[in-house]
Amino acid sequence: MRAIKPEKLYFLVFTALILLPPITEIFTYHGFIKKHLFIDAGYIVTFGLFLLIIVYKKYIGVFDKGYYFYAGSFITLAIFLISAVLEEYNYPNYVFTKFHINYKNAPLLVAALFTGGFVNSAVKYLSKIVKKNPSIFLIISFLSAVFIFKQAKYISVSVMRIFPLIIAKPGLSYSEKLYYFWDNPVKYLDYVSILTNENASIYLPTSTSAQEITGNIGLVRYFLYPRKLNLYDPEKSVDGYVIASPGNELGDGNFNNWPDFDIECEFFYLIDLKNQSVNFVKSEFSSGLISGDTWALIKI
Repeated sequence: MRAIKPEKLYFLVFTALILLPPITEIFTYHGFIKKHLFIDAGYIVTFGLFLLIIVYKKYIGVFDKGYYFYAGSFITLAIFLISAVLEEYNYPNYVFTKFHINYKNAPLLVAALFTGGFVNSAVKYLSKIVKKNPSIFLIISFLSAVFIFKQAKYISVSVMRIFPLIIAKPGLSYSEKLYYFWDNPVKYLDYVSILTNENASIYLPTSTSAQEITGNIGLVRYFLYPRKLNLYDPEKSVDGYVIASPGNELGDGNFNNWPDFDIECEFFYLIDLKNQSVNFVKSEFSSGLISGDTWALIKI
């Protein structure tokens, strides 16, 4: 039996390090790796890419199969696009119920595969350009790989969100498409526009929060213009309304509340998006009141 060459063994180990976390979360749930290993799956992939670059640099010319990574990336994306379309034709969680596959976590695997191909293709060219300075070579290669990884993940997320809807439900109205893409955040902003006048000041989650829709001033302005929008500052924000979101705004499993602290206020609205109800509450706002489909709008 022929022994595996050390360089190929390193290659297999680091490839497994890159692909195992995203594959694991496809068969479990988003955040599974972080819950059990205390580190986000994306960071493990990033570290694996760093090690893979070192291996490619040391054994330049040994691996010349980058197209396998690219092919795997596009095949994986196609498979999970088909899964998403099947779910649109059936019912929510149809694919997970039938096949125990969480296709919504596929972008991380697609991006990891695509970036693996990039590393394979780019390292040998960068090594020719930066011949005499290994440190600069490593920095440029790693930063380029991280950039490609982030862009590939963003593009695959967009493709996974848009194309299944176009294929399965081409006749949806504009508002139905908005609710499909952003669901609760858009419904919530509809309530905010009804409950506030056009001259009101609206204070959004800070830029460090996990609220990727209600924390995006440019996006929220589309729904709430001509209201004045600013990020919330406990010391400077006065006479307006504060957004209160339970998180998971992109359906990514991130359920961090914002604000995650209590706020003294004149009153607040507790908005139940599932039952389409609004309760007026005249007391101090407590962060524990929001979760799942229950949001709030706080008057300060």
